[in-house]
Amino acid sequence: MTEIKQPPQNIDAEMALLGSIILHDGITQIIDIVKPVSFSLDKHKIIYSNILSMFTNKEQIDLITLSSKLKSCNKLDEIGGISYLTELSLCVPSSSNIKEYAKIVQDKYARRQLIQLSEKISQAAYEEVMPISESLARTDKALKAVEKITHNSKRTGNESIDVIIKELEKEIIIEKSEHSNEQMSRLTEIAKRYSGEDRLVSSHDFLEGIKNQPQQLQMMTKFDSIDTLVRGFRPGQLISISAIAKSGKTTFCIELTINQKEYNPVWFPFEEGTEELLSKFIERNEEPPIFYTPAILRERTLEFIERKIIEAIAKHDSKIFYIDNLDWIVDPRSQSHDRETQYVCMELKRMCVQWGVCIVLIAHVKKLDTSTKQPDYNDIKGSSAVYQISDTVIMLWRETKRNDYGELEITNNINVSVQFNRKYGKTGNVKMLFDNGHYREYDWKVNDEGFGDFSSKKLIK
Repeated sequence: MTEIKQPPQNIDAEMALLGSIILHDGITQIIDIVKPVSFSLDKHKIIYSNILSMFTNKEQIDLITLSSKLKSCNKLDEIGGISYLTELSLCVPSSSNIKEYAKIVQDKYARRQLIQLSEKISQAAYEEVMPISESLARTDKALKAVEKITHNSKRTGNESIDVIIKELEKEIIIEKSEHSNEQMSRLTEIAKRYSGEDRLVSSHDFLEGIKNQPQQLQMMTKFDSIDTLVRGFRPGQLISISAIAKSGKTTFCIELTINQKEYNPVWFPFEEGTEELLSKFIERNEEPPIFYTPAILRERTLEFIERKIIEAIAKHDSKIFYIDNLDWIVDPRSQSHDRETQYVCMELKRMCVQWGVCIVLIAHVKKLDTSTKQPDYNDIKGSSAVYQISDTVIMLWRETKRNDYGELEITNNINVSVQFNRKYGKTGNVKMLFDNGHYREYDWKVNDEGFGDFSSKKLIK
């Protein structure tokens, strides 16, 4: 008698995963890893589908709310009632291992998919319906789809960083450039920073360490007014620069790149691409500074961005990174756009702190009621997440005037408004003129108490 094999599955991991979500609302940690189809049991698929629905609708997820949701759609009895949900919440060894449970569930799902695929390949080979070349092409595409199942995590995990460091080490050794020793030294420091030591440090030891550290780097913008307000950009900071379309935010950041070229800036020009970015320098008769950009851009993946940050630090000692723009990391079609934005901003801030770099995030604002309205940080897409997590928020808008016919025209006068400054400096507004391809300051105001009540300080450039 032939033994019937069960498809690969791990029911305990599925139960622990669902239980972790019910106990601690941990859906944000695994939402991009696990899908309803990942579960082997139908009742687990039903439970997880309803959890996703609650998350999308911004509902609190716990034992009571989930059971109420399942009852309202006549699914509670089908999954085993509230007693089964209680069982799920009681079978969690450690909710801190939720990502590990997710990986196990995805691994089993990938194996089930691989078995189904192999059966289809075998059947197609027997039937000889399509040419072998087409059959092989479809097989290759299907295998890649299965491979992606277990590589769908947004955040770079420990194993991924180990791989990045080993790959970069090989590249540096193979290239054998005159700077290879410096690059290898920086890579060693990155590895130390990544692995770290799992220990508690007393305040006395910490203060002694701070005393022995060199003075913190301040990357000045070379605009006197802005540097007076923000005191330069610093490692560990997430800077958000936002404006409505065609207001000059990318051009303004190009100017910053020119002024900060000594820090080997890196651009992720998702919105325009590298060629179009370079053309903006050429249009201004400006020799582009040396900056770096990935040869191939991959949208909507934080792992790709972190990988390139690590590479740029090791190879070029880069200190500042420009991402243009937020919508290419956060899908604007997402039903949970605000939560997605929050996750992305938190991850970018983590990268700033962990790798000791500054990230400048270029973002759009929401559609305003009028094109002449002055935007503030509440107008940024996903605003509560962006300005709450950013260290500094800078808003830009162009001034308008009425022509002889009474029509509104957009001028070359730019307002650069530092509207949020968490730790350093003050808020204030800088008036600039875009002239001959460059920004020139001509007036600025500093706000000592809150945005909107300025004491004027004149600056003519």
